[in-house]
Amino acid sequence: MTFFVRHPKVMHLCAVGTAKGEVWLYNSDTNAKEKLSAAFDSPIVDLGFDPKSEDYLLVATAGGRIALWALQGLFKGKSSEKPVSVMEFAKQASGVSACKWVDAMPGTFVSASDRHGVLRVWNVSNANPMHMIKTDQGAVSSVACLHQSPRVVVSFKSGEVALVDLLERRTAWATPGGHTETIFDCSMSRHDANTLVSCSFDGTVRTWDMRTKECTSVFNSADAPTGNLGGGGGGGGGGAGASADGLLHEAGRGALYSCAISCDGGVIAAGGVQGKLYFFDVHSGRALRPLDIAGQAIHRVVPHPLQAGVFAAASLVGRDGARVTPSAVAWRPATGLTNPSMFET
Repeated sequence: MTFFVRHPKVMHLCAVGTAKGEVWLYNSDTNAKEKLSAAFDSPIVDLGFDPKSEDYLLVATAGGRIALWALQGLFKGKSSEKPVSVMEFAKQASGVSACKWVDAMPGTFVSASDRHGVLRVWNVSNANPMHMIKTDQGAVSSVACLHQSPRVVVSFKSGEVALVDLLERRTAWATPGGHTETIFDCSMSRHDANTLVSCSFDGTVRTWDMRTKECTSVFNSADAPTGNLGGGGGGGGGGAGASADGLLHEAGRGALYSCAISCDGGVIAAGGVQGKLYFFDVHSGRALRPLDIAGQAIHRVVPHPLQAGVFAAASLVGRDGARVTPSAVAWRPATGLTNPSMFET
C-alpha cells in the first residue's frame, strides 16, 4: 500500500492505493471491498474523497495522472452499481506528489510535484488547471488543507513549511528552516485547527503553531524506548545526540514517511522506513514504545476521526510473515489493542 484514506463523513468508507497502481475501496464495518475497474500505470500517491459529497474520489499517481471517480452508492445496498470514471485531467509531465481537495472551495483541488515548487489549482469542471502558484522553497513533498479555509500548508524537500493562500495566489508565510532533511508528510490536527504535524527523513516529528509559524515541539524516532508498552522514553527535542538506548539521531535512522495526530490531540503516530509505528505523547513530550507491524516501510498513517488514540497504518507487507499482501492495521495505544481490523488487497 502506498496510500490510505477514510471518508471524512462516511466513516466506514475507506480507499487504498497500491504500488501497482490499483485502487481498492473498503467497507470497514463489513470488510466488503471493491477494486476500481481501471489500474493506473504508476504507484498511487494520493487519494481523496470529496468533502462535499459521498460519491466522488480523486486519484493521483506518481506518473502525473489525476482522475475523478464516482462511487455510485457503493456499499449502500446497490451491489450492481460499480464505480465509474468521470474525468481524466491533463497529465502532469513532472509527476504528482500530492493532490488535495480544498474544503472551503467546492469542486476545487490543488496538486503539487516533488520536482518543482509550483502548485496547480483545479476545478472538476475543467480538465486543465485554472491557475498556478509558484513557491520559492523548491520541490513540494506534501500538501495539507486547512479546515474551511482557502489556504493550504505545503512542505518541501528542503525541510521547510509554508502557508499558501489559493485565493490571493501567494505564499502567506514560510518557516525559517525546520527539518534538516526532506519532509515526507504533513497533517493538520482535527482537535486544534492551528496545529500542524510534519515528519521527515531526519527521523523526527515536529509540531507547528500555524498562528506564529513556530515549531512548538520535536520528537525523535530514535528516542522510542524498548520497555513495556506505553512506557516512557526520551522526550521531544531536536538536533543530533544520543537517545536513551545510545542510538544516535541521524538522517535515515528511523526515517518517517507519514504522520498523524489523534482526534483529541493527545498522541502523534508516525511510520516509516523500518516498518514500525511510532507513538509520541504530546502532553508529556515522551516517545512511547513503537509497534512493529510490517516487514517493509509504512507509507500512510491516519487517525480515527472520532475515537481518541486509534490509528490506521498502511504498509507494503502484511503483518503475517508468511503473507506478502498489503494490509492496514489499527491500534489503540491506551489499551495495546492490535489488529481490530485488517484489510488486504
